Amino acid sequence: MLRDISAHIAKQYDDMMSIDNVKWCLTVPAMWTDQAKGQMREAALEAGLIHELDSPRLLLILEPEAAAVFSKTKGPAFQFKEGEIFMVVDAGGGTVDLTVHKMTIKDGEDALEEVCRGLGGTCGGTFVDASFREWVCDKLTPEQVDKAERERPKDMQSLYTAWDNAKKEVGREDTDDVYIPIPVGIYKSLPQEVQFRLEEEQDGYDTDLVLTDEDAKEIFEPTVQRIIALIRQMDARVQDEIRASVDTMLL
Repeated sequence: MLRDISAHIAKQYDDMMSIDNVKWCLTVPAMWTDQAKGQMREAALEAGLIHELDSPRLLLILEPEAAAVFSKTKGPAFQFKEGEIFMVVDAGGGTVDLTVHKMTIKDGEDALEEVCRGLGGTCGGTFVDASFREWVCDKLTPEQVDKAERERPKDMQSLYTAWDNAKKEVGREDTDDVYIPIPVGIYKSLPQEVQFRLEEEQDGYDTDLVLTDEDAKEIFEPTVQRIIALIRQMDARVQDEIRASVDTMLL
């Protein structure tokens, strides 16, 4: 992918500048080790972004650090005061990454100072999706879900897309039960006992998966608790290292 990006930029701006004059800023998860960052540099070198492994034209920045810079420069809703300490919680698909910065003044201009080492964990949105799949297995049986994923991947993708849309709405106080349609091909392939059980458990509905508020909480809860634990761990680290508390949190 890095090679494709490099080739695209070289093609688009060939008449305006040399690719060798480009400074690359690549974001990486806060939990990455120095070894992982080194592998990213090697990938950038192999892709032709840089010509030397330690080239100053490649800057690796932590994902939540990039969010912090954006909030300071492009986010008018977040006008931090000098000395204010804020935590960025970058909840992505695979990882959740946290950094803590303090607003300072350097050479008469606003600047961000990293308060302590970043923290991250593998508890992003894909883990919520994995919990949803387990819930579907409880409804349709693991055997039927495995079979549908093998034989009807497009239908299963349709079901997962419906979940992807639904999960943005669940959990609100005014949210009713969410009905996720079972694709026709999958429904017809279900054994009768599974269809009957759906009808019995869902008050007569057997062609939809009925997601209640309680179901949604059970799906989200394991991942949410892991994120909360990360936030508490980071907050404790700040208090231990600089004897201060976080003033603001950006999600």
